[in-house]
Amino acid sequence: MNSFKKFLAKTTATQLIRVSFSRPALLENPAFLILMNRVFSAMAPSYDRLWQRMGTEAEVLGPLEAGLSRVAPPPDWVLDLACGTGLATFHVHGSFLKAQVVAADLSERMVRILRQKLEESDAGPLHALCCHSGALPFGAGCFDLVLTQNAPPYLEEMVRVLRPGGSLLLAYSFVVPGAVHGVIRKRFTGVGLEDLEIAAAGHGIAVTARRPRGELR
Repeated sequence: MNSFKKFLAKTTATQLIRVSFSRPALLENPAFLILMNRVFSAMAPSYDRLWQRMGTEAEVLGPLEAGLSRVAPPPDWVLDLACGTGLATFHVHGSFLKAQVVAADLSERMVRILRQKLEESDAGPLHALCCHSGALPFGAGCFDLVLTQNAPPYLEEMVRVLRPGGSLLLAYSFVVPGAVHGVIRKRFTGVGLEDLEIAAAGHGIAVTARRPRGELR
């Protein structure tokens, strides 16, 4: 991807991130969910090729790798939200080979492609399901690591299914870091997480935080 396209990708992603963090109620709007489902379902067959055109693997996955490097101890259970066709899912599995990795996406077509990939691979303990990131079919405190890459965050629900002491990770491949720090920090206020860190990585950022040890909500 040339310099202009990278600039355009970063500018567009930055604005989308600012909106998703400053207006979280929008993410629950039924019309928004229907629109997102339609858009990404239509993109599903060409989704992998799209990301290949966006940049090299290092450029696209650099923020995710940076965030995963700060996760300790290695998680036993991982939840990858808005997983798409599994770009982050397979990378997380490669980083934590012993972990059970659950991938979830609102688009049934995305999940169908991911399941086909799983059948064709020997990736091990990976699971895929179709569900809305804002209404997860899991009990409280089920996962050691909850993450999403290049997607709007449903923070309260992510925190709910995160065990005490567990890690939360948001990775964005293309973004102007200084333009989103303030809105991200403001959004994290009040969700009960600690050790918030926003780190530039490649052309994007990795946002990490930890749920305090203690009783479940």
